[in-house]
Amino acid sequence: MSLVGLGALALALPTVLAVVTLPADAIGYVATARNWIEGRGFVDPIVYSYYLPGASSPIPAIAVRPPIVPILFALPLYLGAGLVGLGVLHALWSAWVGASILWVGRRFMSLPAATAAAIGVAWSHNWWRSSTQLLTETTSVGAMLALLAVTPRALRTPWGAAGLAVATLIAWLVRPNLAGFTAVVVVAAVWSWGARSAFRSRPLWTYLVVFVLLQQVTGVLLSAIHGFAPYAHYGVMAETLSTIDVRSYQAEYGGALDHAVRHAGEIASILVANLRATATQLLFRPDYLFVGWLVLPGVVYGLSRRSEEGLLPALCTFAALAFMTIGILTGWGYDVTRYPLLGVTCFWLLGFASIDAAVQRFLDRRAERGKPAPAYLRGAPLAMMLLACLAIIPRTETWVFVNRHLEVKHPVPRLQGPPGSNRVSLAFCPRMHADAIVTSPDPWSIYYWCGNAGYLIPRDLSDLHWLHAYLDEMKPGYLITELATEQAVFDRSPRLVSVDRFADIRLYEVRGAGSDGWPWHSIGPLADIGPPRRSTRGVQNRPPR
Repeated sequence: MSLVGLGALALALPTVLAVVTLPADAIGYVATARNWIEGRGFVDPIVYSYYLPGASSPIPAIAVRPPIVPILFALPLYLGAGLVGLGVLHALWSAWVGASILWVGRRFMSLPAATAAAIGVAWSHNWWRSSTQLLTETTSVGAMLALLAVTPRALRTPWGAAGLAVATLIAWLVRPNLAGFTAVVVVAAVWSWGARSAFRSRPLWTYLVVFVLLQQVTGVLLSAIHGFAPYAHYGVMAETLSTIDVRSYQAEYGGALDHAVRHAGEIASILVANLRATATQLLFRPDYLFVGWLVLPGVVYGLSRRSEEGLLPALCTFAALAFMTIGILTGWGYDVTRYPLLGVTCFWLLGFASIDAAVQRFLDRRAERGKPAPAYLRGAPLAMMLLACLAIIPRTETWVFVNRHLEVKHPVPRLQGPPGSNRVSLAFCPRMHADAIVTSPDPWSIYYWCGNAGYLIPRDLSDLHWLHAYLDEMKPGYLITELATEQAVFDRSPRLVSVDRFADIRLYEVRGAGSDGWPWHSIGPLADIGPPRRSTRGVQNRPPR
């Protein structure tokens, strides 16, 4: 485990120490953790979808984000860690999770093969990418590995099954699609034990009933407390075809089934594109170390272990297929560099288990014939993986980034967003009231640099009627736009006044917007919680509260 973990850490740490990588989702997680420990509530300051009825900033984070990850971030932030420190801790955690793949694999394959499987995951480019970003991917893999490891023993008794249900609930709060592990357990049990034995199993029924009850009770309690059901945003995302639909202020909430019927052809084309992108990524690109070529032998191996002792390979097989399918069904929001990690982890385990089994069969046949069986052949899977890494890793973006970041002496922020969004935010920060809610094309950068809560600007504010309807409903303090069509309408509106511009981007203030109507009290820019720090001189020149 040390070899795998240290290797993963050696790849990730130079980048983490040199660059604070904060995609939009990561800003949401860190912002939620920070607001929680500052006593502002467990809220996300950014609303990026008007498809969620009743959403206004700040929004209860449970409606739009997995809650466990912000909770994990909260402790180091409470103890004074900055963004770099948080990134280092996340890299350490990710390295440990990657190394723990060996612990799970060791249960149904030899040590060299399990080590090779762990290296295949933890040293791949896409694992490196996830470990250097404050996202949910590596933590989700850790939750899945824990479930895989404990399930065979937990299903022996009703009490163990109840404990497994609690663990699955926690995994669901780490990542919503991990709720699908319940179906994985059922299918694996039926496959391994037979349908009659599985459906007569008291522990299996205990597991399903307890999980469903816990999930429903959790949903009711959180809805009563926050006003939103857990993952409410993810539910309505099933009714959109693109980010344009998510941004649309006029979007109709008609129901997922109706949406699927009306847009069947478009949805099918999106899913086909996702499937093609996944196959290309796994088979022909080095970012997952070409694991796709081990999928077929791995699945065949997993399905061939049909016994109580073979439950773990069956679990890995159906988990890989299920989570890969769930990711592809995400639709237009599918990210091929992140979402396949759950399935890829299982595919590496199964692939090297199949190689290990083939090596063992070869050695057994040699022994039966009285021929010497070279012991070093047991290390063939590990040698194969190490040689592959030497050949493949230098071809990936990981190697370039590690070498580049070893030369960087001071951390610099890298935010996901439109080009120049950092400069735009810094230019506008001094002109905006600290507590105002800001509608903009990149509310994440605005929150990072200025500390203002925000909305993602809808696409249809180029119509004066909808602009005024939007102002009445959402009550922002400022609007930022880069579109000439919107600027022409904003200039005509008696309720807006242009206060600043940066290149082609303009800042408008809403006339009459006052702090009494703003449900937000800024605790300062996210950039100020640790390096990299920006000058706060401009903040002192903001309009007084």
